[in-house]
Amino acid sequence: MLSWEWVDAVTQIVGQETRRAYRHLGLNTCVHSSRVLHTVLRREGVRSEPTAVSVMALDAVGFEDIKAGAPMSGFMYYVGPDVPALPPDPSVKVLTGKAWNAHMVLTIEPAHGADLIVADVTAPQFNRPQYGVTVSSPITFDAPPADWRAGFPGGVSLPDGGGLIYRRLADDVPEAHAWKKSSAWTTEASIIRAIADVCLRRVAGLDVRRSTA
Repeated sequence: MLSWEWVDAVTQIVGQETRRAYRHLGLNTCVHSSRVLHTVLRREGVRSEPTAVSVMALDAVGFEDIKAGAPMSGFMYYVGPDVPALPPDPSVKVLTGKAWNAHMVLTIEPAHGADLIVADVTAPQFNRPQYGVTVSSPITFDAPPADWRAGFPGGVSLPDGGGLIYRRLADDVPEAHAWKKSSAWTTEASIIRAIADVCLRRVAGLDVRRSTA
């Protein structure tokens, strides 16, 4: 079975190399970077599914509120299409995506029936340390297949007590498919290949087991 440690290590490499390249190219979007990771995994013989999600980035207070089902009293940075469903309290800091009202991750099935691995190569886009949300590197987490595909949330705790909560968008939501026609997914093929080549050279030298027994 494909190991989580290997997928996470590859995701970290792609995160580092895309940030380095995109400083000069101005292409730092979740779709561009996920496309590089998708290319790297495909060339390594690993199938991945580009997946549109909504994301809540929460400080420690907000994360505890969500887990307890309590009214939101902390900071939340939100990207997704469900803004009308968010708390209307004006004291809650809610921000939304502008270019594309969703976020992209990759979903990998390490073995038939196993928990999925969700890889967010651009998780640092949610870094808001001034509000108590620290996301310094890409994130991978496990998700039960049936729950994830049904839209149940997957959560990740952050070092400062905050958290990220991801939810796969339903297939009938327009934002779930809008990325397929975006220039970030359909153009700059030579740039994507070049960055993937750099990543693959580093992946070849990984001292991490690719599969588990």
